[in-house]
Amino acid sequence: ARVENAVPSGGPHSLRAVVEHEVDVAVNWWTGHLERACAATHSGGVTQGPATTAAEVEVFREAFRRVLTVYLRPSWRPDEPSWAQGTRAFGVVYGPDDVIAIALDKSGIHGSAWLPIKTTMWIDPGEVRVRVGRHAPIETLWKQVPSSTAAGRESKP
Repeated sequence: ARVENAVPSGGPHSLRAVVEHEVDVAVNWWTGHLERACAATHSGGVTQGPATTAAEVEVFREAFRRVLTVYLRPSWRPDEPSWAQGTRAFGVVYGPDDVIAIALDKSGIHGSAWLPIKTTMWIDPGEVRVRVGRHAPIETLWKQVPSSTAAGRESKP
């Protein structure tokens, strides 16, 4: 399935409301890499990155948010977080997976040298994890604290 379709709209029980926090964590992580690469490029740093403006970064952020939400739609079951878990993984091996490439294309950003190579991100209901490097440890970026032990959602310290 193509991930370019429009994000579904709806009330508080729509997919958008359910995955909003998980998507925000993922989008902020990838956008942070783009922002750091742009800052290094604009300050004369050695980092290979696109000569991208802050406005283009924001266009990427919003495009990636829309594309990622649609990408997650077919496999998102909050009551069964491990169901279809592998289909919610994406990243960069030697180039970006479609979910990232489409957002780059929609934002007009060319080149992917800024992307952390051999990176995999998993987005599951209640948890976002990433591994940067083929044999690196998996880092939990965010995990929902069960309601029986805490009130609501918490980010990683």
